[in-house]
Amino acid sequence: MFFPITVFFACFFALSAGADEVLSVPDARIFDVCYGEYGCFTIRPPFGATLQRPIAVLPAAASVVGTKFFLYTRDTRRNRTEISRFTTLGPWSSSKPTKLLIHGFLERADSQWYIDMKNAILSVDDINVIMVDWTQGNGFPYDQASANTQMVGAEVALFINYLIKQHGS
Repeated sequence: MFFPITVFFACFFALSAGADEVLSVPDARIFDVCYGEYGCFTIRPPFGATLQRPIAVLPAAASVVGTKFFLYTRDTRRNRTEISRFTTLGPWSSSKPTKLLIHGFLERADSQWYIDMKNAILSVDDINVIMVDWTQGNGFPYDQASANTQMVGAEVALFINYLIKQHGS
């Protein structure tokens, strides 16, 4: 019974990786995956094979997780602007502080509490608020969603580094 399950998981991960990603497959078992500029991920300790995480999965590719960034400012609080490292930043201002909000498991970017939090922040401070949406990758099963947070973190890091490098913020 153990072998078919192992083969199933190996096939699932091999098929779920995008065609442009490269899998690292040591000893014919999948422990690591690399996704180009996003870096490499593992299910080795501390991300897996521990008492707290005896079973772990690798994060899905960025195209599967579908992380998006929506910008709001005090002037545009009712109209979101999707921004990225590859588009214009619209009303984003490098002279204002920037805060990122990231929802969790099963949450949506249009959840009322998430919108209320954005509005509360903008009513107190004239800043850039970027709401990170990863609803394509935050659903069941929980193990996969929790693994996908690593990809979301990599996407956020690349985006912040882009802001700093290109705009000095």
